[in-house]
Amino acid sequence: MALVVDTGEESDELDAATREQSVVADRVDDTQVATTRAGQRITAGDRIATRRNDRALAVANRDTWTVTAVERRGELTVVPGEATAAAPGERMLPADHVTEHVQLAYASTAHGAQGDTVTAANVVIGEHTGAASAYVGTTRAHTSNTAHLVATDLPRTARAPQPATDGRRAGRTCGLPADRDAVTTR
Repeated sequence: MALVVDTGEESDELDAATREQSVVADRVDDTQVATTRAGQRITAGDRIATRRNDRALAVANRDTWTVTAVERRGELTVVPGEATAAAPGERMLPADHVTEHVQLAYASTAHGAQGDTVTAANVVIGEHTGAASAYVGTTRAHTSNTAHLVATDLPRTARAPQPATDGRRAGRTCGLPADRDAVTTR
């Protein structure tokens, strides 16, 4: 599954929130932890991405992995998110590589998701999302593409209409009560 957002900061926030939910739901094992330079905690069960090409380790920038074990000094045993000819089988990532060149990978920017094909994709579309990012986010999956719209202030056309002055019954816009001037959602 892909979760696509506008910025790296949004991706980091969703990574942290998703990981926390995974810990609470016992989907990841939070007993043995490796920590990245950015302070991200990584444990068995987490989805991660390598962020540097390294031929000796047979990993590339933006390859995704599932952590199967965290060793005592912070090394990670990982399996590819999707095995390919370029990334077959299990790897051991040394602790220094983990610290410097690994990050959680539950969410991604549209730039990072380009070229991915997944079963299900979710894109968060906000006020600064461009057409290219929306396109990338809504075309990653072959089964289910879902757009989540986040509006901080809807345009005037989405405001509740004023009462009709020609004797007709006042209507509603966007299902809002007629006494509501505008919608603010988050």
